[in-house]
Formats: sequence, structure tokens, C-alpha cells
Amino acid sequence: MKKLTLLMTYVIEFTLGALWGWLYEEGVELAVNHAYADRGVLHMPLIPIYGFGCLLLLILYRKKDHSVPFIFISSTLITTLLELIASYPIERILG
Repeated sequence: MKKLTLLMTYVIEFTLGALWGWLYEEGVELAVNHAYADRGVLHMPLIPIYGFGCLLLLILYRKKDHSVPFIFISSTLITTLLELIASYPIERILG
């Protein structure tokens, strides 16, 4: 039962991160271009790269107490590397 609870926690955290990422990108699109652009996946308001990044950071920082500058700098580096690594297979698959 504990493993199922942990799995559901990860699923919820992933979904919330992907949803917040979609809201962020849509907000930027509306502010910059004054237009709506459907950036979700399969007609859902989710962007998986934000979900994976959120889940990764939550797992890394969950049990440790870190300073704010360390979290800011390391989160920036980790998410930038995640985006870079994910861009290669996405570019190869989608063109």
C-alpha cells in the first residue's frame, strides 16, 4: 500500500508540474503575442518536460535542507540540462 501511495504522489506531482508548465507557456504566449497557442500534448493542458523537471527537482530536494542560492543555481543547471538532453530525441522523432 505504501508503494502505491508513493506512486500516486509521483503521478500527482508530475501532473501538477506539467499543468503549471502549460499555464506558464500559455501566459507568456498571451503576454507576448496576444494570441492563444495550444502547446499541450494530445489536446490536454500538459507539457511533459515540465512534469519531468518538477518531479526530478522534488525528488532531489525532498529530504535535504539546502540554502536558497544553492537550490536556485542547481535547479537552473539541472533543468537546462534536462531540456538539452530531451531536445535531441524530440528533434530526431518530430523533425
